[in-house]
Amino acid sequence: MIEPSQQYVSKELSHFVGRAHPEQTQYQLLLRILRSGWLTYSSDNPNESLGEILIHPDAKISKNELYNPGMVCFCDIPVQDLTIHTRKYSCFGLAFSKEFLIKKGGTPVYYLPRKARVRTPKRLSPERMSQLAEKNLSLGRASIELEEEDWEVTTKAEYFDKMLQTYQRMMSLLSELISRTSSGPDPQESVTHYYDLTDLRLFLDFHVFSYLKFFDHDLLEDHPENYYFEREWRIVGSLRFNIDDIIRVFIPKAYAKQFREGYPDYFGQITFVDT
Repeated sequence: MIEPSQQYVSKELSHFVGRAHPEQTQYQLLLRILRSGWLTYSSDNPNESLGEILIHPDAKISKNELYNPGMVCFCDIPVQDLTIHTRKYSCFGLAFSKEFLIKKGGTPVYYLPRKARVRTPKRLSPERMSQLAEKNLSLGRASIELEEEDWEVTTKAEYFDKMLQTYQRMMSLLSELISRTSSGPDPQESVTHYYDLTDLRLFLDFHVFSYLKFFDHDLLEDHPENYYFEREWRIVGSLRFNIDDIIRVFIPKAYAKQFREGYPDYFGQITFVDT
């Protein structure tokens, strides 16, 4: 990977453990992760498969509730700037090189400010479309150009919530239509369409929608829900690693002696974090 000449992103991606748990529980969780060689979203049967997603059809994607993928998360924050993040999560964590995590499927999330404005065309009546067609034809235009009154302005949150409902509805409709044609003259074609539709849904659900993250841009930088400052990367699924893959371990200084005695096989960097 090319060496960066700036300091606002890191060559490492860090993961902190045990948010909202007591310090000793956080420490024991870190040791358990190091010994197991797994970062997982579930302690049951960890593996490096595509993972799983819980979809809540009645929830809104703008509230980050529609898709709940099984995932492990990291922050792209230089070590010297981690104070806000560790105050939110914990002082116990570990870091890997960005190169290593990219090879494991790590990808930054796509941040969306909820209040950003979106300009979209209205659904026009046949009469209005006919009127526009006649007007554009009289002006010598090859295509219909909408006028100002034919557009509406909404927010990213409202627009994405609306379009994700449309996506879910259309996927169900397509699935139903494919099922109806399964007894037709070419059932193999229906099977092909079914697999194509399944592949498309998996692609969008796992590789697009699972990486969308909405945030409020006007929150204070240390607000617990100011997600933009977390500069998050995700792996949908679990992460298997070896001890040599770890670039750095984060612990409070008070745990230094205890850590070295409890985990003598770790010879990498140790960074002391105290809030």
